[in-house]
Amino acid sequence: MPLIDNYLLDNYLIDGPSGIKYATGVATSGTVLTTVSDDKGESVSNVYNLLTVNGLDFKPERIILYYSPTDIQGVWMVTYSIRSRGRTPTSDGANHNLTTSVGTSNYARNIRTYEYSTTSPPATPKPSVGVGWFILPVFYGGTNYYWEAFGTVNI
Repeated sequence: MPLIDNYLLDNYLIDGPSGIKYATGVATSGTVLTTVSDDKGESVSNVYNLLTVNGLDFKPERIILYYSPTDIQGVWMVTYSIRSRGRTPTSDGANHNLTTSVGTSNYARNIRTYEYSTTSPPATPKPSVGVGWFILPVFYGGTNYYWEAFGTVNI
């Protein structure tokens, strides 16, 4: 464990919990507007594009996506947390919540995000998280988004 001034950081839990997996990168969002469902099950039509990330060596439990334009639009940020779980993940998906927000307009919407216990995304892309991958809704299509994913389950 690392030391600062002869103090073991692990004693103070500031070196991070052991076993946490982390990955980061940049991915380009798709350009097909997609209909998604909000946390009440109501359809939100043709507002969101999907961003897909594959090849993780763990199942993401927390995901942050952000796009920081150089103009005055502000920051578009998407967050996902396994803590918002509605059901146990299955091979055919189970409901979860995803919070999306736009920085300058203070707008937020909870989107149903399906959690899979499989290593392959669904044949028809939709907001979902699985073992080694995720597909999340974003506002801007054909745009680079920075992402960070955290998890503890190795694959």
